[in-house]
Amino acid sequence: MNIREQKAHDFANRWKNHGDEKQETQKFWMDLLQNMLGRPHALEETEFEHPTALVGYIDVLSLNARFLAEQRQGTAVMPVEQALRYANYLPADEKPRAIGDVIRRVGFCPTLPSLMPDPCS
Repeated sequence: MNIREQKAHDFANRWKNHGDEKQETQKFWMDLLQNMLGRPHALEETEFEHPTALVGYIDVLSLNARFLAEQRQGTAVMPVEQALRYANYLPADEKPRAIGDVIRRVGFCPTLPSLMPDPCS
């Protein structure tokens, strides 16, 4: 197992059968950004509930990492579809290179596979 796979494995184990979206969402994303994706300044470069031009909020926006994530469930639109819609309205210099969504409460699947190995397979 290489280092990236080990980080993905460790992250999945930490969050397996754990976590409540309302109570622990920021911990989840900080863990993902810092410990799995190696963003040492994630705290300074990440915004939560970033307002959009579409009268909504982006759940997680990390401008320096060029990363956007949406995790809403129970809506008519899939989280990744909503994230893509929000990304289209961001200024060009803020558009993310990667868009992700949270599935199965614990699993994280990036929309762009180059971001990291797929821990969902």
